[in-house]
Amino acid sequence: MEDEEFWNILHYENVILFQSLDRIHIYNTSSKVYNTVDFKENITKLFKVDSDFYFQSLNNGIYKIESGTPVLALNEQVFKDNPVVNIFKHNGKLLVLTQDRGFYTLDDSEVIPWDIPSKELLNSHRT
Repeated sequence: MEDEEFWNILHYENVILFQSLDRIHIYNTSSKVYNTVDFKENITKLFKVDSDFYFQSLNNGIYKIESGTPVLALNEQVFKDNPVVNIFKHNGKLLVLTQDRGFYTLDDSEVIPWDIPSKELLNSHRT
């Protein structure tokens, strides 16, 4: 924890989350309770979607923080191999934007590529 750097700070109501390379610090401003979510692998980014918090760990997938514990939420290969840029809610469904593979939606526990008119154009510029 010495010299630990934080670069992503998010909040929801009375909870503040601080992201570092391999852990997430959670502080409840009402109860003054502090805990950490330690993770074996690097955490690429922490995301807030409504009142939920997710994070990606490359080679592992996307995790949801539930009661201060990481729970694997999406373990499809595309989320293990590609950095996630953002996670949104769209029409009530989870929408994940990857750096190199485009958008994916979560529909009834099935991850499917989001079919949008500009998909071919975006894919043609992929590296």
